[in-house]
Amino acid sequence: MATPEEILSKAKQLYDAGDAEGAKRLAQIAKSRMAAPQGKTDAMSKGMAELSGMTQNPTVSPKERTTGQAIYDNLIGDPNDGVDSYGERLGRGVNDVAKAGAAGVARGTAGLAGLPGTLDDLAQAGIMKAGKATGIIPEDWQGRQSPLSGQALTGAMSSATGGATDYRGKTTAGQYAGTIGEFLPGAAAFGGMSPGNLVKYGAVPAVTSEAAGQAAEGTGWENTARIAGALAGGILPDLLTKGAARLISPNGGADPERLKLAKVLDDFGVPISAGQRVGNEALRRKEGLTGAGARLVGDQQEAFTSAALKTAGINAKRATPEVLDEAAIRIGAVFDDVTRGLDVVPDSAAITKLAGAVNEYKSLAPTGNQAPLVSNVLKETTKFFRGGNPVPAATVNTWRSGLSKLTTSADAATREAARLALEAVDDMLEGAMKAAGQADDVARLATARSEWRNFLAIQKAAVREGDGLLSPARLRAAVINQGAAAYARGKRGDLGALSRAGSEVMDALPNSGTPAGLRAMMPGGSFPAVIGAGLGSLSGPGGAALGTLAGLALPGVSGAIRMSRPMQAYLANQVAPNYLANFERGAAAALLPFAGEAKNALAVRP
Repeated sequence: MATPEEILSKAKQLYDAGDAEGAKRLAQIAKSRMAAPQGKTDAMSKGMAELSGMTQNPTVSPKERTTGQAIYDNLIGDPNDGVDSYGERLGRGVNDVAKAGAAGVARGTAGLAGLPGTLDDLAQAGIMKAGKATGIIPEDWQGRQSPLSGQALTGAMSSATGGATDYRGKTTAGQYAGTIGEFLPGAAAFGGMSPGNLVKYGAVPAVTSEAAGQAAEGTGWENTARIAGALAGGILPDLLTKGAARLISPNGGADPERLKLAKVLDDFGVPISAGQRVGNEALRRKEGLTGAGARLVGDQQEAFTSAALKTAGINAKRATPEVLDEAAIRIGAVFDDVTRGLDVVPDSAAITKLAGAVNEYKSLAPTGNQAPLVSNVLKETTKFFRGGNPVPAATVNTWRSGLSKLTTSADAATREAARLALEAVDDMLEGAMKAAGQADDVARLATARSEWRNFLAIQKAAVREGDGLLSPARLRAAVINQGAAAYARGKRGDLGALSRAGSEVMDALPNSGTPAGLRAMMPGGSFPAVIGAGLGSLSGPGGAALGTLAGLALPGVSGAIRMSRPMQAYLANQVAPNYLANFERGAAAALLPFAGEAKNALAVRP
């Protein structure tokens, strides 16, 4: 508050500037604030008399305030004019919020930095309390206090800043700002520096804590209310987020890799249920107990088999013997056609590849267990190469046929040797076609090679499938059998991708014959029928019968709804992945500001 002398000085300045009215107002204020007459100084009395004379008989015309001056006075305010303007009140409020917030951040930072020391002190306090209660520790033993605890660092910071970091808000806004400031360092440490985390783990628990504390002020429960409010605010955002996400995506948060595999099946036209897509066993069980679920199983198996057959150029729904036989003849005819009249001249690259296959074969398999065809192909090819003669097309096709069969051998070494030898032979064919300018035949050969390899895997998988429907697991095993390394690296083409996706995603849907289905058909599973009968009996025997039928129909109705296309899409959607609430993070950030108080609560005082 300005002194009378300062007000008089200001009044003279206004008078000199031509504002006589302003000077007169300040003179009146100064007069009201002066002490009793006996306390006046001669200088003040003289100044008052001079000013009074000037303001009563002004020699200068009063100067009107400009619009800008008026706005400034109302918004910013002049602390010496005796008027508590809006601007002055706003300024004090902003200053209070800023000071309280900055002080809160400083205290929160000190608490975070001193957390290890605080926890050490907390452990010491707990040990001392328990020890003195049991008589193990003498009553006069004070223990030790960490010089780097949050409280110690806060005290040191207060001394260094002249008490500035101790500032607490005078206004409600300032009090909230100070509490938020204390929570922000912990929020940044436990949740990250993103604005969302600072709000979720800092601002929200701070606001709930301060609100709870102010509500309980003067009751003796204020501190407890603040802790409870902070804890509630720390986990509330996670709870709300989880609830909203669950409502939007009831099975959200599915394994991303599983979803990618499910997309592969989508691309191949293989239908899958929502439970299979997201990997929810309970949902799969419910789906399997519906008529739509049973139909889906059949459609799914046929679609999977059809997709696999298409990789071998076969347009069919089942891998029946007739279908496979026709495919073998068709693909073989392609090889016969593209090689007809072709001079296949071996080159050094083919010899080297064949020799490598044979040498590896010898190192992996005993001589007595080796298929002679692999070595014979190398010998014959070398003979043609040295003689500079082409290999007859019929001979090449014979080699191909024999080596192809060996690629499905039960012996791993034989399979690998045959695969490498077959690649060498096909490379020779392709080179001969390129040399002859048969570009179209090169493309046909490449397609036939891919289709033939896929055909062999499908044929092996279909051996034990009497109905012609391929099992994803058996198809996968057959593909791996052809080359585990290529499958593992994802280099086995469409059939490898399809077999992997099918074996991982197409988990069997239980049916009514499974234990789960049988349990559903037990009395407990007929609960809706019992309830329906009970309610219907209120209108007599006929009503009881109708009620029973209605109750029995309810599971079927719910199953039909569950398997409907819109509901399946809803159950499988990942729009809002299920948010796993991290209560530990929220609780830690919320309780950090109270760590020191917890230590004090445990402290044993003499």
